[in-house]
Formats: sequence, C-alpha cells, structure tokens
Amino acid sequence: MIVLGEEKIEGAVNWKDLLEAGDKCGDTDNEEILQTDLCALPFSSGTTGLQKGVMLTHRNLIANLCSTLFGVRSEMIGQIVTLGLIPFFHIYGIVGICCATMKNKGKVVAMSRYDLRIFLNALIAHEVSFAPIVPPIILNLVKNPIVDEFDLSKLKLQSVMTAAAPLAPELLTAFEAKFPNVQVQEVRLKTFMLVITLLFMFNDVLIGYIYIYILGLWINGA
Repeated sequence: MIVLGEEKIEGAVNWKDLLEAGDKCGDTDNEEILQTDLCALPFSSGTTGLQKGVMLTHRNLIANLCSTLFGVRSEMIGQIVTLGLIPFFHIYGIVGICCATMKNKGKVVAMSRYDLRIFLNALIAHEVSFAPIVPPIILNLVKNPIVDEFDLSKLKLQSVMTAAAPLAPELLTAFEAKFPNVQVQEVRLKTFMLVITLLFMFNDVLIGYIYIYILGLWINGA
C-alpha cells in the first residue's frame, strides 16, 4: 500500500519515501527488461474467494494487445480519441484504455469521476470516437432525461465497449435505436486472464471472437 501525504502508516510505503528511494537507485537505463518480467500486479475482484494479486508479465500485456487490436486499420492509427473514464488502476483501464491507446498513438480524454452531464460534454467537446464504459452508463444514456438536453448530432462517437457485467438484449436494442451510428462491443473481463476473454462486436465487424490463456497455452478461435 502506498500512502500520499506526510503521514507514516505501519505496513505502508509513503509516496515521497518511494520517490527518494527511486532516486538513490541510480541509472537503470542499461538494465535488461525481459518479456517474462513482472509488469503489473492488479487484484481480482474476489468473486470466487478472497481477492488475489495477479502477476502479469510484459508478454501478457503485449499478447493481449495484439489479440484484441487486430481489427484496428492502419488509417485509424493516431486518429482515435478514447474516453478515460474507467479507473486506470483497474485492468480494464490500464490495458483496455492506457496501453491500447498508446499502442495506436491515440489520445485519452481522462475523467476524474462519472457525471452524466460532464460525460456527455466530454464526448462532444473533445470529439471522442471510442468510449469504454459499463452497462449502467448505457442504461443512463437510454433512460435519463438529461441526455435530451444535448444535441446528439454533434457526437463523433463511433463505438462503445461495455464490460464488467452482461448487457441485457433489450437495453442493447434501446441504445442502438437512440444512437444508431454507434457500434456496440461487448467484452468479458477476467483479471487473471489479463483483460478481454470474450469479445462480441455487433453490426458488421466481428462477432464471437474468443481467446483463453491457461497454464501458458494460448487457445484461439472464432
């Protein structure tokens, strides 16, 4: 645990102390970094027991990005504006938003918290083209009258990705009726499997792509 501020807490590391320790380590530019080295240590939600730290290597992240971004065409590189609403400490945020956007040379519009008006303002003002969200936000966009305060014709949004919970078919239908030009992607997230284990892209691009990482074996299929 890392603590901000001046307070010292037993069993935790103070942020300032951590920075000072890093400065004392000296130059590490020549240190070899292997793909098998630990890259991230996110924690699972504890759905089937206690929360567990998941050791992800550089190779894990690279393989996941290569598997999930194969549909990004060359003319889209550097053109995608992604909404950064999902917390970056979450596996969905760090890989699905930060790493994926950096790989494609895109831009992330970061939000500190969710508020429907701020959310819609950000989509329009920053011409967001891709928004990773969750089903409750889709429900908000369909049902909340605040949405009617905005000129939706100004949206540049091309697609949304929904995860963390299943998307009800009737909710998907209602969203597509209200936002007919926005593609919906539904994914399944597992921290211990890195990020995306199942991806459905509705309409015309991709339906039913699945990949699983089990005991060092990659299993891919459509």
